[in-house]
Parts: sequence; C-alpha cells; structure tokens
Amino acid sequence: MARLEREAFSAELACVFIAATMREARAAEALLTASGVDYVVDVEQIGTTLFGSTRHGAVFYVTEGQAAYTGSKLVAAGLGLGVLIEEDEDGGGC
Repeated sequence: MARLEREAFSAELACVFIAATMREARAAEALLTASGVDYVVDVEQIGTTLFGSTRHGAVFYVTEGQAAYTGSKLVAAGLGLGVLIEEDEDGGGC
C-alpha cells in the first residue's frame, strides 16, 4: 500500500493527520506505508506565523474505514499531536 492520488479512491476520505514539519510528514508516510494503508497527502495552509506569513503543512487523508486504525497507529508511533481522528470521530477534523 502507498501514497495515491485522490482520484484513486472511490470511498469517502477522512482527514486523520496534519504534519507541521517535514520530519513528521516523512515519519507518517513511512509508518502508513509499512502498515499497508493507502493514503493521500495534500499540502494545505495550516495557519500563519507571528509575522503574518502563511504556514503550510502536509495533511494526510485515508478512507473513512481506515481512519480509526490509522489514528491509533500514528499515536502509538509518537505522532499524536497531529492526529485529528480521535478528537472528531465523524471523519476527521480538516
């Protein structure tokens, strides 16, 4: 399983994780690939800095059926700060 384009999914996607750094994004990609989870990554605006610059992050999406499993794997790997699915059980918080 691997990173796919959004068009490859016929099921509804749930936002499960936001990586604020490249290190977090790479760790999440490695974990999801090793766990056999198909996912989509989009770069999206996640806020602004103190000086008003736009801040971007890597936002990870999986099928709704894989959301809880994926969230638990990310939390167990120490990436819980960016996990959204546990906070919002109706399909992610994006």
